[in-house]
Amino acid sequence: MTVRSDSEKTRLFPPRVYLQIRDACNGRCVFCPRKGLEGLFKRGAMSEALLQKILEEIDGHRDQVIEMGINFRCEPSLDRRLVDWCRRLSWFGYPPKVTTNGSFIHNHDLEELVRHASVIHFSVHGGPEAENRERCMPGLDHEQCYRNFREVGATIKRLGTETQLWASDMFCADDQEESRKQRWDGTMIICAEDWKREYSPGRIYHDGTIEELFTNAAASRFRDEASGLEDLPEDHICRRCYTAKELS
Repeated sequence: MTVRSDSEKTRLFPPRVYLQIRDACNGRCVFCPRKGLEGLFKRGAMSEALLQKILEEIDGHRDQVIEMGINFRCEPSLDRRLVDWCRRLSWFGYPPKVTTNGSFIHNHDLEELVRHASVIHFSVHGGPEAENRERCMPGLDHEQCYRNFREVGATIKRLGTETQLWASDMFCADDQEESRKQRWDGTMIICAEDWKREYSPGRIYHDGTIEELFTNAAASRFRDEASGLEDLPEDHICRRCYTAKELS
């Protein structure tokens, strides 16, 4: 589970909640912390019970939560529950943003996926040249990904839904900090670049509710540091963050 805070008004509860429903990926992307970590952490899938508890708590904070998503350093189309979970989030009132490399989307019911997702985001990297794509995202059937992208677009047009189809394509550095912890178990992540979970406030319902973790001392201190209310320690993650450097 990943959370991100955008302003002072969001300090009581995360406005965006992203679920990692399974620890599985068919890619070996050079920028991903998964490489070299095989066997270092337990594989697994987010349980139905955990999903239900998350939804129950979010239900009490509908005035603050504005978006839910299914993604985060995994490939959600490898989970056969993807469409069903999109449907459940949609019925709950938050049609999710789904991020995928697109390689297995065609194995799912595209009409149902389109009907129940707010955004389908194809994340591909390496630019237009085949050799760069293979270098950045080795092992994928890139042509299948592009066929699936076109098919999702055609499905949206045929159904006339308001679903947005996104595509990102960028060059990425070959080295990233590596993570040694799974995220499908409810670990709350304040920053998506915190590969080592140095600033995670804990696991929801294991260490506290979403609200309790989001407002605890560790999370509050991180936000104060990241927003400039407190001086950053020399080893703070923001000092190593490319995004922070670009924005400064």
